[in-house]
Amino acid sequence: MDLITSPQSNPKTHHCFHLRRTFLRPGRPVLGLRPLPQSSKLLTFDHCNSKQSQPNKFLTSTKLFSLFLTNSNRKASALSTNAALSEALEPELTETGEYKFKRILLSDVIVKRPKNVFMGRKWIPMDVATAGVVAAMHLLSLFAPFQFNWGAFWVAVALYVVTGLFGITLSFHRNLSHKSFKLPKFLEYLFAYCGSQALQGSPIDWVSVHRYHHQFCDSEKDPHSPIEGFWYSHMSWLFDTKSVNERCGGSNNAGDLEKQPFYQLLHKTYIAHPIALGLVLYAMGGFPFLVWGMGVRTIWVYHITWLVNSACHVWGNRAWNTGDLSRNNWWVAILAFGEGWHNNHHAFEYSARHGLKWWQLDMTWQLSGENEASPPHQPAITDSTRAHWQRGQQCLAKTGLPVWMLGLGVDQLRADMNRLLAMLFHQGVLDEQFLQLQQLQDESSPNFVSEVVNIYFHESEKLLRNLRGLLMDREFSDYKKMGTHLNQFMGSSSSIGAKRIRNVCVAFRAASEHNNRAGCLRALELLEHEYCYLKNKLHELFQFLVFEVINAQQLVPCF
Repeated sequence: MDLITSPQSNPKTHHCFHLRRTFLRPGRPVLGLRPLPQSSKLLTFDHCNSKQSQPNKFLTSTKLFSLFLTNSNRKASALSTNAALSEALEPELTETGEYKFKRILLSDVIVKRPKNVFMGRKWIPMDVATAGVVAAMHLLSLFAPFQFNWGAFWVAVALYVVTGLFGITLSFHRNLSHKSFKLPKFLEYLFAYCGSQALQGSPIDWVSVHRYHHQFCDSEKDPHSPIEGFWYSHMSWLFDTKSVNERCGGSNNAGDLEKQPFYQLLHKTYIAHPIALGLVLYAMGGFPFLVWGMGVRTIWVYHITWLVNSACHVWGNRAWNTGDLSRNNWWVAILAFGEGWHNNHHAFEYSARHGLKWWQLDMTWQLSGENEASPPHQPAITDSTRAHWQRGQQCLAKTGLPVWMLGLGVDQLRADMNRLLAMLFHQGVLDEQFLQLQQLQDESSPNFVSEVVNIYFHESEKLLRNLRGLLMDREFSDYKKMGTHLNQFMGSSSSIGAKRIRNVCVAFRAASEHNNRAGCLRALELLEHEYCYLKNKLHELFQFLVFEVINAQQLVPCF
């Protein structure tokens, strides 16, 4: 906290410029990691210049890295990203040594704050309407055995795929909530409209609640956590709108959607679209189509979606210690098109891929097209490129790569690369999560690390701009909104192992909770400094990778 409450001595300004580069991937393991194909997606770095970014000393020993290298070949161990939360979730013991609260059946999850939303409170009109719609769909589905025909059944199956796969998992969750991939606008809007037909709320409402879930996962502010009861996390939280708004603060975290007229219109006219679909189904096939296409299909998609909130925080295995209760659940993954690999998702929130192993079926990721993306165009290799130094000098003007790298042997480059990575661990800039990211990369997902890092930088740039914009406003007083940005920054930094940035975010948030504007300004300066230093070092690390390939092939490509 001293760094936040006291001014920095001799503060430096940071100048960033965009440097876009195509990275060649070596065909053999580097850093003890899996080999990658010769080409991959573009990685965009903002190279930051700062005298303070230079370390005080450079490690000359690779012992530290050797330790990490040895551990990287083992099975990925659990990684804690929120120890304080993990401790908070530990159940209390009575004097007799028994747990104070009840344990959920067949799990180790303790219901610490049991909540009953049906009794002992005043129902607002929104909650009554939501409960009415859910009850109506369940009652309508009771007619299913008496209104069965194959046409109605296949209509229900088709709408299950359209609204569940394309609407909820692909659009609402991975595209809109996490921005894990981009779609052409017409497809984005089309799939979002499909999601609105699932009767789970408008895109703005759905995305807002889900982002709060990740921000406050399994804490007191989580909109739906099993620590308040299994059925609360499954569905009854839907009928307690006031409580959710009091915890989280409404939909002010979905501003990117609220700015778009399409989502504003869909939000205002939301309920009219499922009603129109029901009328179309009735006109097509009468009451059986209405029963199966609206009743059965809707409650099927309902409960599959809700199982991700409940079952995937209660039953299953935990490949990653994310500081919450998220689990990987194979049978939910099958029903929910890959959403059941929930622990993987909480570990790497911005990744479009949830099934990280080859056997973890993830249909949504397959449809997202991220694994099918073609590598960037590579310049043709001609005889002139073999003129190592001459061509290298021409390329240096375009790439800004240091001259001392040219002509170095592969062994020397690898040693320097290992020393750099060891230094980053020694300084606390990175933690083990960065190496574990590399372990997840395989032939079926050759661009996994570049996708995660790219998304992190993209999202972090926006968060930094938002934080600076808030603090530059002299009339600013919404420190709660600032805390939301900081929690997002902290979570995404944890996902790539940016340890020192995460720690600065913690101190920054403490200053914001005390409405300390001066402290927040100093914290922002420190955060920008650490962010630039991280980007510089990751940029330098990838330069080593590029030149290892160049030296191995005796080529100097012109980027």
